[in-house]
Amino acid sequence: MIDHVTANVDDFKQDHSVNYRDGPITTEASGVDLQAIHEHGHDPVLVEHFDRHLEELFFTKLLDSSTEVEYRFVTRWESPDDL
Repeated sequence: MIDHVTANVDDFKQDHSVNYRDGPITTEASGVDLQAIHEHGHDPVLVEHFDRHLEELFFTKLLDSSTEVEYRFVTRWESPDDL
């Protein structure tokens, strides 16, 4: 995976700064509509949910973590072979 990301870094590169807050993420971001999953299947519903709430789910942390230094790699793939 590291070799793939390194070779294709320009295709993946996006700058998302981490946002810090004093409290949890929103209820909308933390829950998924189970009725929509039943009607449409989990893949399209989860893809749409993660796209809509990407920043909050993957780039939001509590204030007490603001002194940490880290890198986050978030990717989506169709099959394990894509990694």
